[in-house]
Amino acid sequence: DGGYEAENCFEGMVNLEEVELPRDFLAGQHSTYRMFAGCKNLRKLNTADLDMSQVNNADEMFYDCGKLKTIDTSDWDVG
Repeated sequence: DGGYEAENCFEGMVNLEEVELPRDFLAGQHSTYRMFAGCKNLRKLNTADLDMSQVNNADEMFYDCGKLKTIDTSDWDVG
């Protein structure tokens, strides 16, 4: 555990436009619920090789992120 909760961690950050997450950002996390919800200006998410292998709840992870059009999940570790 990285000492933080991924759940809701960026929620409501309306000025957030781009995020780059290291591979181990979600290590030990079981929920990404509403992680980026309400990030209305989020346009780019750099998450190559993101480790999602222990996440079992990703509900509404990108809720109300209307400017985020595509997310490349091809290299995500979903274990």
